[in-house]
Amino acid sequence: MPGWIKIERDIQNHWIWQDEKYFRWWMTILLNVNHEAKKFPVNTEIFTCKPGESFRSIDDWSKLFRCSKPTVFKFFALLKNDGMIQTKIVGRGNRRKHLLTVVNWQKYQQTETRNFTESKPETLPKVNPNKNDKNKKKEKEAKNVRFLPPSLDEIQSYFSTKISEKNIPLNPKVEGEKFESFYASKNWYVGKNKMTDWKKAVSGWITRAKPNGNNNSQQKILANEYKPGY
Repeated sequence: MPGWIKIERDIQNHWIWQDEKYFRWWMTILLNVNHEAKKFPVNTEIFTCKPGESFRSIDDWSKLFRCSKPTVFKFFALLKNDGMIQTKIVGRGNRRKHLLTVVNWQKYQQTETRNFTESKPETLPKVNPNKNDKNKKKEKEAKNVRFLPPSLDEIQSYFSTKISEKNIPLNPKVEGEKFESFYASKNWYVGKNKMTDWKKAVSGWITRAKPNGNNNSQQKILANEYKPGY
């Protein structure tokens, strides 16, 4: 989709900047709403989707965000409570769509004069660091790698593979959605630390959820922190 959006620097003071996942989803919304009016058929009616609006189902947003549909609903509720978006359902039955409107869309599209010449970065002389410097650089880069949450499809696929390997009578789709919803609600933290290996967490989840196995800890987690449908 061609075009651009304008982001103010003071967004760094906004609550959405503080959460990597929320900020990425907000940018996804801004980049995917219309920048010009378009007409769409829904059942037997024609609707006009204005600039700053988007016709998509919750399933579509779920795929764009790479999360479950209940998580999409919770995120939209946060945005609506802060006056950032408005939503309404258009159409009926299986063909209904959610009309999402970004409030004050024009502030993300204000044009500015851009009379400047892009300068190229100055070429610096090459330096041959010694082996210790290279190792320190690699360690620093490894620490700065940002964890990217897997999509629901990736989680369910991995659950299916591991459950088949262990021949355990568990439903990979159900367990995958529980796993995604549980850790998404905790912002992908394990205790006080950010998750680094979600596949390892899946293996532990399956072990705790194994029928007739040692699943007391898993049941305690779900009883205290996981509610079906969220």
